[in-house]
Amino acid sequence: MYYSRPVMDRVMRMCVVVVLALPLMSAVADTGGPYQATGIKVGEVTATEAIVWTRSTRVAERVGFDAPMPAICYRDPDTGKLVERKGRPDWPPIVLYPEGYSVDSIEGAVPGMRGEVRVLYRTEGSPDWRSTDWAEVNRQRDFTRQFKLTGLE
Repeated sequence: MYYSRPVMDRVMRMCVVVVLALPLMSAVADTGGPYQATGIKVGEVTATEAIVWTRSTRVAERVGFDAPMPAICYRDPDTGKLVERKGRPDWPPIVLYPEGYSVDSIEGAVPGMRGEVRVLYRTEGSPDWRSTDWAEVNRQRDFTRQFKLTGLE
Protein backbone atom coordinates (compact mmCIF):
# COMPACT_ATOMS: atom_id res chain seq x y z
CA MET A 1 0.00 0.00 0.00
CA TYR A 2 1.31 3.47 -0.88
CA TYR A 3 0.73 6.58 1.21
CA SER A 4 1.46 10.12 0.09
CA ARG A 5 4.28 12.12 1.66
CA PRO A 6 1.89 14.26 3.80
CA VAL A 7 0.36 11.12 5.33
CA MET A 8 3.81 9.63 6.02
CA ASP A 9 5.04 12.91 7.54
CA ARG A 10 1.99 13.12 9.81
CA VAL A 11 2.43 9.55 11.04
CA MET A 12 6.14 9.99 11.69
CA ARG A 13 5.59 13.30 13.59
CA MET A 14 3.15 11.55 15.86
CA CYS A 15 5.35 8.57 16.67
CA VAL A 16 8.68 9.20 18.41
CA VAL A 17 10.66 5.96 18.61
CA VAL A 18 13.38 5.10 21.09
CA VAL A 19 14.87 1.62 21.18
CA LEU A 20 16.81 0.47 24.24
CA ALA A 21 19.18 -2.48 24.48
CA LEU A 22 19.86 -4.59 27.56
CA PRO A 23 22.65 -7.16 27.57
CA LEU A 24 21.88 -10.75 28.51
CA MET A 25 24.04 -12.42 31.13
CA SER A 26 25.73 -14.60 28.49
CA ALA A 27 26.74 -11.63 26.33
CA VAL A 28 30.45 -10.94 25.83
CA ALA A 29 31.44 -8.98 28.94
CA ASP A 30 34.46 -7.02 27.68
CA THR A 31 32.74 -5.15 24.84
CA GLY A 32 30.55 -2.82 26.86
CA GLY A 33 27.72 -3.64 24.45
CA PRO A 34 25.24 -4.27 23.19
CA TYR A 35 24.99 -1.26 20.94
CA GLN A 36 22.87 -0.29 17.97
CA ALA A 37 25.52 0.56 15.39
CA THR A 38 23.11 -0.21 12.55
CA GLY A 39 20.44 2.06 14.01
CA ILE A 40 16.72 1.44 13.75
CA LYS A 41 14.44 1.30 10.75
CA VAL A 42 10.73 2.13 10.65
CA GLY A 43 8.77 0.67 7.76
CA GLU A 44 5.42 -0.55 6.49
CA VAL A 45 3.90 2.61 7.90
CA THR A 46 0.13 3.16 7.66
CA ALA A 47 -2.05 5.77 9.33
CA THR A 48 -2.24 3.60 12.48
CA GLU A 49 0.62 1.05 12.31
CA ALA A 50 4.37 0.80 11.79
CA ILE A 51 7.02 -1.91 12.06
CA VAL A 52 10.19 -1.00 13.95
CA TRP A 53 13.34 -3.02 13.14
CA THR A 54 16.42 -3.00 15.33
CA ARG A 55 19.67 -4.95 15.58
CA SER A 56 21.87 -5.48 18.63
CA THR A 57 25.59 -5.07 17.86
CA ARG A 58 28.79 -5.95 19.72
CA VAL A 59 30.53 -2.70 18.75
CA ALA A 60 29.38 0.92 18.71
CA GLU A 61 30.58 1.70 15.15
CA ARG A 62 31.02 -0.15 11.87
CA VAL A 63 34.48 -1.26 10.71
CA GLY A 64 36.01 1.62 8.73
CA PHE A 65 36.89 2.06 5.07
CA ASP A 66 40.53 1.18 5.80
CA ALA A 67 39.59 -2.51 6.22
CA PRO A 68 39.61 -4.76 3.14
CA MET A 69 36.62 -6.16 1.27
CA PRO A 70 36.33 -9.85 0.37
CA ALA A 71 36.42 -11.12 -3.19
CA ILE A 72 33.23 -12.70 -4.53
CA CYS A 73 33.75 -15.52 -7.00
CA TYR A 74 31.73 -18.35 -8.54
CA ARG A 75 32.75 -21.91 -9.28
CA ASP A 76 32.29 -22.78 -12.95
CA PRO A 77 30.46 -26.15 -12.88
CA ASP A 78 32.16 -27.26 -16.12
CA THR A 79 35.76 -26.46 -15.19
CA GLY A 80 35.63 -26.27 -11.38
CA LYS A 81 37.63 -22.99 -11.56
CA LEU A 82 36.73 -19.90 -9.60
CA VAL A 83 35.58 -17.08 -11.88
CA GLU A 84 34.16 -13.60 -11.52
CA ARG A 85 30.42 -13.30 -11.99
CA LYS A 86 29.49 -13.08 -15.65
CA GLY A 87 25.73 -13.09 -15.68
CA ARG A 88 25.36 -16.45 -13.86
CA PRO A 89 23.04 -15.73 -10.90
CA ASP A 90 22.26 -19.47 -10.58
CA TRP A 91 25.81 -20.28 -9.45
CA PRO A 92 26.22 -19.99 -5.65
CA PRO A 93 28.73 -17.28 -4.65
CA ILE A 94 31.99 -18.10 -2.89
CA VAL A 95 33.33 -15.43 -0.54
CA LEU A 96 37.13 -15.24 -0.26
CA TYR A 97 38.32 -13.24 2.76
CA PRO A 98 41.78 -11.66 2.82
CA GLU A 99 44.27 -13.42 5.09
CA GLY A 100 43.43 -12.77 8.74
CA TYR A 101 39.97 -11.27 8.05
CA SER A 102 36.43 -12.60 8.50
CA VAL A 103 32.86 -11.41 8.12
CA ASP A 104 33.33 -9.58 11.46
CA SER A 105 36.39 -7.58 10.41
CA ILE A 106 35.89 -6.55 6.75
CA GLU A 107 34.93 -3.03 5.68
CA GLY A 108 31.50 -2.07 6.97
CA ALA A 109 31.19 -5.03 9.34
CA VAL A 110 29.12 -4.66 12.48
CA PRO A 111 29.09 -7.96 14.40
CA GLY A 112 25.82 -8.77 16.14
CA MET A 113 25.41 -9.48 19.84
CA ARG A 114 22.85 -11.19 22.06
CA GLY A 115 20.62 -8.88 24.01
CA GLU A 116 17.09 -7.74 24.64
CA VAL A 117 15.35 -4.74 23.14
CA ARG A 118 12.11 -2.84 23.53
CA VAL A 119 10.54 0.17 21.89
CA LEU A 120 9.32 3.24 23.73
CA TYR A 121 7.11 5.56 21.70
CA ARG A 122 4.69 8.44 22.13
CA THR A 123 2.68 10.97 20.22
CA GLU A 124 4.75 14.09 19.63
CA GLY A 125 4.28 16.52 22.51
CA SER A 126 2.66 13.94 24.80
CA PRO A 127 4.32 13.19 28.14
CA ASP A 128 2.93 9.65 28.11
CA TRP A 129 5.21 6.95 26.71
CA ARG A 130 3.99 3.58 25.49
CA SER A 131 6.27 0.56 25.54
CA THR A 132 6.58 -2.87 24.01
CA ASP A 133 7.68 -5.76 26.19
CA TRP A 134 11.36 -6.62 26.35
CA ALA A 135 12.22 -9.21 23.68
CA GLU A 136 15.40 -11.12 22.92
CA VAL A 137 16.99 -10.42 19.55
CA ASN A 138 16.89 -13.37 17.17
CA ARG A 139 20.34 -14.92 16.61
CA GLN A 140 19.07 -16.79 13.51
CA ARG A 141 18.05 -13.41 12.06
CA ASP A 142 21.43 -11.75 12.68
CA PHE A 143 20.54 -10.45 16.15
CA THR A 144 17.51 -8.48 14.94
CA ARG A 145 13.99 -8.00 16.26
CA GLN A 146 10.90 -6.44 14.73
CA PHE A 147 8.05 -4.84 16.65
CA LYS A 148 4.69 -4.09 15.09
CA LEU A 149 3.26 -0.94 16.63
CA THR A 150 -0.52 -0.61 16.35
CA GLY A 151 -3.10 1.91 17.43
CA LEU A 152 -0.96 4.87 16.36
CA GLU A 153 -2.67 8.24 15.95
